[in-house]
Amino acid sequence: MSATPVGTPDFRPPPAGEMLGHPNALWNLFATEFWERFMYYGMRAILAVHVAAAFFSQMGEQAAAEASKTYGGFTAMVYMTGIIGGYVADRMLGYQRSIMLGGVLMAIGMFLLMANDLTTFLLGLAVTVVGNGLFKPNISTMVGKLYAPGDARRDSGFTIFYMGINAGAFLAPIVCGTWIGAVHGYRWGFLAAGLGMILGLVAFQVFKHWLGHVGTAPEGRDPKKMLIQVVVGAALLVVPVYFLLSQSDILGVLLIVMMLALCAYFIWSGIQSGSKEQLHRYIAMLILFLANILFWALFEQAGSSLNFLARDFVNMPTVFGNELHFTIFQSVNAIFIILLAPVFA
Repeated sequence: MSATPVGTPDFRPPPAGEMLGHPNALWNLFATEFWERFMYYGMRAILAVHVAAAFFSQMGEQAAAEASKTYGGFTAMVYMTGIIGGYVADRMLGYQRSIMLGGVLMAIGMFLLMANDLTTFLLGLAVTVVGNGLFKPNISTMVGKLYAPGDARRDSGFTIFYMGINAGAFLAPIVCGTWIGAVHGYRWGFLAAGLGMILGLVAFQVFKHWLGHVGTAPEGRDPKKMLIQVVVGAALLVVPVYFLLSQSDILGVLLIVMMLALCAYFIWSGIQSGSKEQLHRYIAMLILFLANILFWALFEQAGSSLNFLARDFVNMPTVFGNELHFTIFQSVNAIFIILLAPVFA
């Protein structure tokens, strides 16, 4: 029995059919996100150590620091492009096409990461960044669109979706890093990550009928024309992203300037409003921004600083006659979430 409340004329439910009390469409998004996160966390588990070994090994002790700049620039750009991807989905392509295009670009990016030269490798990172911007924010938004406002199932639906994220994040470092990357070379770990993304796209297409109208293109738009425009725009966006990834110091300065400008804008807006309450709200929001920045800055050390720490200073145990690879630690965060989230819930 559906828990959808009555009296919500602006809400159009997905096609009929439920599994474990949730719309079938949720399980499509669950599977798609599982493989996308498999791609991302599989790639992230080996990114910094691969860059250090493949492109900066001649720098000796500075190799890890230089590789961490590349890693940091990539993760920063991944978060930035989500704003553009959300706009494209809302106004031009719709969520379904944005997810498909973003997934295709990320798979291409993974295959480019197999290159032996730094230029092609950075191009692969740039393509992945643009693809992630089209994919990541929009699939999460679609989960919310499956439930009417006030539907009691919404929170548990997001919890299920979030478990898909962490299941992919748990499995990916083991497959792409500890199993394939450690034995056959990190380049083949990127191949495994790209194939995972393709599996996600296949799952999305096979069960697309479960979504129905949810996430389709806005009315009054020519789908083919919009797709061509977005593809051209994505190709153009790859150029500045590539430049910033290759110039990590410039990217760092740009991010600081953007943050300072944002802070100045909100404080000025609060003063101009003439309301002390509004100014206090802006200040509280900026404090939350800073806390969020601190959290993600520490969280993203997992793929760089902590990875190098595990590589250089941890004596790995031997299991069934084989020494575990240090990338196994990249799965720790996800498995703790999977095991402890139900307890805290």
